[in-house]
Amino acid sequence: MDRDEQVMLYYRALTLRRLMLHPRFPPAFLVDDNMLNTLADVLSAEDFDALLDKRDFLDEEFGHFRHGRRRKSGGQNVRYRNMARSVIARVVEGLEKSMAGMDRRKLASAPFSRKIAKIQKVFQLEGAQSALLHFFALLEIDQGLNEVLEDVDIEHMRRNFPRFVALLLDISPKAVREALANDGVLRRDGFLECNDMVAGRHGSPELSDKLKKIVTSENIAPGRIVEVLFAKEPKPELQAGDFSHLADDLNMVARLLEDAWEHKRKGVNILLYGPPGLGKTQLARLAASMVGGAAYGVSRKDEDDDAASVSGRRLEYKAFQRFCQGSERPVLTVDEAESLLEDSPLRMIFGGANGRHEDKKSWLTEALESNPLPVIWIVNCHDFIHEAVLRRFSYAVHFGELTRTVRARIWRNALAKAGARFSLPDGEIEDMVETYDLSPGALTKAVDTWANATGPETPDARLLRQTLARFHRLAHGEEPRGGKLRALDANYRPEWLDLAGERKAGELVRSVIKFCQLQDQSRPMEGLPEQMTFLLHGPPGSGKTEWAKFLAQQADRKLQVERISDLLSMWVGGTEQNLAKAFRKAFQEKNFLLIDEFDAMGGDRRNSQHSWEVSQTAELLQQIENFRGVLICSTNLLSNMDQAMARRFSHKIAFKGIRLEMRVEAVSHYFRQWLDEGALSREQQEKLLALPSLQPGDLKAVRQRYATDALLGQAPDADALVRALLEETRYRKEGLKTIGFSPDPEPEK
Repeated sequence: MDRDEQVMLYYRALTLRRLMLHPRFPPAFLVDDNMLNTLADVLSAEDFDALLDKRDFLDEEFGHFRHGRRRKSGGQNVRYRNMARSVIARVVEGLEKSMAGMDRRKLASAPFSRKIAKIQKVFQLEGAQSALLHFFALLEIDQGLNEVLEDVDIEHMRRNFPRFVALLLDISPKAVREALANDGVLRRDGFLECNDMVAGRHGSPELSDKLKKIVTSENIAPGRIVEVLFAKEPKPELQAGDFSHLADDLNMVARLLEDAWEHKRKGVNILLYGPPGLGKTQLARLAASMVGGAAYGVSRKDEDDDAASVSGRRLEYKAFQRFCQGSERPVLTVDEAESLLEDSPLRMIFGGANGRHEDKKSWLTEALESNPLPVIWIVNCHDFIHEAVLRRFSYAVHFGELTRTVRARIWRNALAKAGARFSLPDGEIEDMVETYDLSPGALTKAVDTWANATGPETPDARLLRQTLARFHRLAHGEEPRGGKLRALDANYRPEWLDLAGERKAGELVRSVIKFCQLQDQSRPMEGLPEQMTFLLHGPPGSGKTEWAKFLAQQADRKLQVERISDLLSMWVGGTEQNLAKAFRKAFQEKNFLLIDEFDAMGGDRRNSQHSWEVSQTAELLQQIENFRGVLICSTNLLSNMDQAMARRFSHKIAFKGIRLEMRVEAVSHYFRQWLDEGALSREQQEKLLALPSLQPGDLKAVRQRYATDALLGQAPDADALVRALLEETRYRKEGLKTIGFSPDPEPEK
């Protein structure tokens, strides 16, 4: 018999002795199969045989007890009670002899006893807490005793569960109730799991899954308990260069960890939050490794691969803080920490508080203020975390949309892992970065799918694009639109435009280029403005978007175009979130931000019919005010602009079309492939000059009309082009009062 078996038999005998000394213990229960099997291992052969000799009597008595038959009266009833007491006394005496024959010192050195003693010491459990933990741990390894105590035939004894357990452990019922309360250490920190009806039939607590594994496993020595509760995190797969967009945050997290270890500082908690797949876990591991630390993780799944319980994760958290003190620079990473940190959504909606909420708040307060070892908490969304919890974090890092440079690097890393034959040209990678809005995890999975589907064949990039498109639709509910803006028209000439504003167009271009150069310096020049804002207004087709493309091209910056249809959301607050995301992306990537059809969102608030319209305009004003970079907004309807909005723009430029003196040159150059040199006659030139206005959009529309004919060798002549331009102007309300197809414009009235 090994020492753990001796421990089991000792406490089995002790528990049974106390059970039978209960005033309401039914003597007939001694012949129950579970009871006999449990007693057989503890009693001597002589005492057990004596019990069996009385079985017939006890069976009869048991029948009365079990079926509720009428008891014998008078002397017979007294005789039965006396005989029952005699049998119980004999069994109790046999249990005491069995206990006396065991060496208590050997029992204390058994692996089970040492495990429980270590847990009790590390977690500073005393009194009833210690006794209850030991008792329920014993029931896990002694199935026979567990079955006896769960037997329904003694339900009337255990109906008041705290008093029943108090009897078995020889402690006060009040101490048991306090130890099993919701806010008691055993339940709050995850040692025991039970429902709130601990006084009822189904209220028996159980050990948490983690402790069950510790006390029931023969392979887990007392010194290796920590390995069951949490595992050491693997080395980070990403390096500091992969977090260039979060370089300052990564450095700050590493500094805080270093300081916590060096000065034994308590309450160091760091929150990483943002959508999944952006590298939060990798950054946590990397920060720890940068300063020579070791990251440990709290389990997210239990033994059945289900989500780990809150109580189980609390136990792991506390175990880390207790067991790892003195270890070499440990940090705990709590991934998917919403269940531990989030406030109750129902409480936030309806207000008020409840016991469970107060229990969680109490646990969090202690966890975030007194933890001796640093903890990194990782969540996807922090909206449901109570503000009282949020303010207790030492530092918080938001993982937003990745910059174009970072996404391109992730692309190249994923392709490199797939193999040299799956490499793609830089231009194609840049195009995919712009077209497919996917998280790093989804992107990597798509590349893996492409490589697996390709097999030994020659890689076909079309299969990759097909896979990426499916991932994009799955993530966003729509096909990718293609983020790449159509290139600047090769025939575009900014000097053709009739622009009106505070400054000449050429001066503005030079000023923007200089602003970008100074902004890129490691130490920006003192007095340099934080932003340049342009409001471009004029009729459709007047060249506003092309001028924005030209400006970005001259400054060697990407033009980030945000469509109003993409920014507006059907959900309350959704538009505001989209605006914040667009401005944040432009700042992080140093893009020129162009918001087209600006009047649809920046209109006069006095004309707003709904509160959410005012809210959207206010958010837009705030984003413009705080933006650092180059912002370009274009509108066809300047008269509808909100006055406060208009004041946010330092440069307002009116686009009036192609300058009168440049019309002939513009048409001749734009259609030079179809016209002979000097092809425009004097009459045709006069018709162009007689137009109220001519817009760059008119030239483009006419070119598109005849593009197919030109490819078939049927390019239009000068007369057809001029006639088409005259027709195009009739669709605009600029003094032309009728719509027709006459080659000559009607005179203005």
